[in-house]
Amino acid sequence: MGMFDNISIPRKLALTLTVMLGVELGVNAVVHWKSGEIRQAVNWSEHTIQVIDASNRALSGMVDQETGYRGFLLSGDKKFLAPYEKGWETFEAAWRQAKDLTADNPAQQERLDVVRRLAEAWHGGVAQKGIALMAVAETRDAARQAEIAGAGKEAMDGLRAKIAEVITNENALMQTRRTAQAAAFEATTQFIALGTLATLLIAAGIAFLLIRTVARPVTRVSAKLAELATPIETGRRDEVGQIEGTALAVEQAFRDISEVLAAASVGDFSKPLSKDYGGLSSEVQANLRLMTENLRAIADVATAIAGGDLTVEAKRLSDRDGLGIALEQMLARLRAVVADASAAANNVSAGSQELSASAEQLSQGSTEQAA
Repeated sequence: MGMFDNISIPRKLALTLTVMLGVELGVNAVVHWKSGEIRQAVNWSEHTIQVIDASNRALSGMVDQETGYRGFLLSGDKKFLAPYEKGWETFEAAWRQAKDLTADNPAQQERLDVVRRLAEAWHGGVAQKGIALMAVAETRDAARQAEIAGAGKEAMDGLRAKIAEVITNENALMQTRRTAQAAAFEATTQFIALGTLATLLIAAGIAFLLIRTVARPVTRVSAKLAELATPIETGRRDEVGQIEGTALAVEQAFRDISEVLAAASVGDFSKPLSKDYGGLSSEVQANLRLMTENLRAIADVATAIAGGDLTVEAKRLSDRDGLGIALEQMLARLRAVVADASAAANNVSAGSQELSASAEQLSQGSTEQAA
């Protein structure tokens, strides 16, 4: 907490946003990674479905050939060879697709090669020979007897079994991939839940830190500043608006006080304060107003003394009022000087009267002697 208290507010905000973004990016990265696994599993599942479909179509093509061939053997009608010929084309296309799709699976490639060999063994070694025998009337029964005897059955049964192996293997792969897909889904869900929980916890922690280290101090500062002056309306109702309004009010109060002090510094004590700003500023204004009034009173006393009026009274404001004490002492001394001068003048006047009386007596004496 102590370290966080010493970080500036912009850095606190940047740090909290960085932490939140870091958590979000981490969760998103994991979700993206798991989503990739899910997509891969889905793609592989689709791939498996395509292999199974190609295998089934290959088998279907062989069954169509077998059905058409048997129909031709029974009827001797070549129109039954249409499914036979179409079936081989279907088998060829499906087998090649299955080979291409399983190019990364050597075991499946080997099984499909066996399927190809069995298909060619039946197609070339049984069906083509039977069709050739059916072309000659004398050998038709031989062709039919060969089919009745099970010619090509081993190849077809082996082909069916091998295609079944291919499909079984693909089904096993699909199950594995679906399991991986489900695991990826589960992991993604868990990471999202954990990420959400972590985000909520971090957000709560950040909110606590910001309230403790930003909101509460700002509220306290706002309350303290409001004690300095009544806030000016700024259009904002929150603590920031109150701080701004108080700062503006204090600025105006200081400017007003500065103007009064500037006038007082040149002896002008008549400039008044423009208004009351409230709070501590009001106390400062009241003290400044009292100071200017006292200075004005002292100036009035000094003016009266300068006009010769020593009857005015100079009163100190306190024992630390150097100017008031000096004015009292000056007035007392001026009064003493005036009193001394008045006494001396009276003495001079009395001496003059005595000299005048003596002169008059001498004059009378002289007159009497002359007579």
